[in-house]
Amino acid sequence: MPGDRAVSRDGEEHRQHLELAENYAKIAVAYTQVATIATDDHHTLQEFRASVGAQWPFLSDPERTVQRDLDIQEYTDPEHDPMIPHTLVLKPGLVIHSVYNGYWFWGRPSFYDLWRDLRTATAEIRPDWDPSTPGLREAWDAGDYSKFHGWDRQSPQSTPNSDVDPRKGWTRCRHRCARCSGSNSRSSWRPWSPFPNWPRRFRTPTRSAR
Repeated sequence: MPGDRAVSRDGEEHRQHLELAENYAKIAVAYTQVATIATDDHHTLQEFRASVGAQWPFLSDPERTVQRDLDIQEYTDPEHDPMIPHTLVLKPGLVIHSVYNGYWFWGRPSFYDLWRDLRTATAEIRPDWDPSTPGLREAWDAGDYSKFHGWDRQSPQSTPNSDVDPRKGWTRCRHRCARCSGSNSRSSWRPWSPFPNWPRRFRTPTRSAR
């Protein structure tokens, strides 16, 4: 999001970044990246980053390269020569999905505006956005993971399967370890969990005291 912290905008920038910082856990869990670009020098920009508790990169552009490339000079402030604050939502390959002009504060997106945009953009670029889409289950069962984000880059040794024993809630080992060799024997089955990589203490139900 190209922006600036000229004196007249200090409060606006602070408020916008505070809201993003407050919601950053949601951004991170959705595999989404954020960056702030400003014309401030490096140290001033990092002080601002710390003041709002941001965890994403803040990039200093005192040469105003972005300002010129995007033609967003705020000409009404010749003393500071900042950029007109903009927020860009980008798809992979830096394809622009939406643009917000933040010259006035109400022109800037709320976190829920960004959520709406990112929902739409993600649905456009992820073939597996809706697993119930016709043909996806058939592709998965046939071993074609090209339409499944993340799985299309897995090694053959980590190929998943959806074999589940519905009677006992056991699922076959996906790791083809020496103990079970990926077989269908009882020793190759383990309790099913929706979060298989979590430590057991977080995913094993605790019996209530009687």
